[in-house]
Amino acid sequence: KMEEKKMTKKQELEKALKEKYGSVINLDGEFNDIQFDLYFKDGKPTHLQRYMSDVAKNSLKAGYNLISDLLVHPTIDEVEPILEKYPGLVLAISNEVSEQLGMAVNFTAKRV
Repeated sequence: KMEEKKMTKKQELEKALKEKYGSVINLDGEFNDIQFDLYFKDGKPTHLQRYMSDVAKNSLKAGYNLISDLLVHPTIDEVEPILEKYPGLVLAISNEVSEQLGMAVNFTAKRV
C-alpha cells in the first residue's frame, strides 16, 4: 500500500489558507537578505475600487492599504517594520498583487 507523503510546513500552511480563503496568492522573494513568503487572499471589487481611487492621490498609501487588506500570512504587524524601512517594497508587492488580480493583463485590441 502507498504511504502518504508527509507534507512540508509550507504545504500545510498553504492547504490551511486555501481551506479558509479559497484561492490564495503566494509572493516568494528576497530583498537585501530578507526572505519573503507572503500570502494574500483574492481581492473583492471593493478592494480594487479603493486601490484605484487611492493610487492617483498617494500610490504608497494605496499599495499599503491593498497589502494590509489582503495579506493573510504573516500578519501585517509582522511585515510592517520591513515595509516602513523599505517603502519601495510596498509598491513592488502591491503591483505584483494587483497584477495577480488581473490588473495588468495585456490585450490585443483591433477594430473589426
